Amino acid sequence: GSLGGYVHEEGLLHGGGIFLVAVINRMVGLPAWAPAVYVGIVLALLAALAVRFAFAAPWPATPGARAVQQARQSAILGAVLLVALSPHYPWYFAWLTPVACLAELSSVYWLLIAAPLLSHGPAKYLSLAALVYVPAAALAVLDVRRAHRRSLP
Repeated sequence: GSLGGYVHEEGLLHGGGIFLVAVINRMVGLPAWAPAVYVGIVLALLAALAVRFAFAAPWPATPGARAVQQARQSAILGAVLLVALSPHYPWYFAWLTPVACLAELSSVYWLLIAAPLLSHGPAKYLSLAALVYVPAAALAVLDVRRAHRRSLP
């Protein structure tokens, strides 16, 4: 029952509480419909990742390898969701900890290590959020490149 109030309180409806939308809005100004488009893009990205993980990823033969793969996929989906919504409180990242132990993704490790920075100032200070989300995005690119190199023959 309190989801509507929470969405309003965190600035998700108008985009002010979403890091990427807030940064772009400060630079160029966005129309009122931009946050809705952003949410649609995020949902499409999450759906594409989920479909790829469920149907296109090869299934490892051993149970241990399957557990690591599923942990990595869970960590990726969770990290994409969290970075896309850019929560203002560090405790939203805690649930990634168990899967991060198996996932071995530097971007997820960074999110877990840097998330406490979010508790050091109001959400309107984008510099604190930038210290968490920008390096995480850069490390995610490196994680993807590393995974691609491992899959090459």
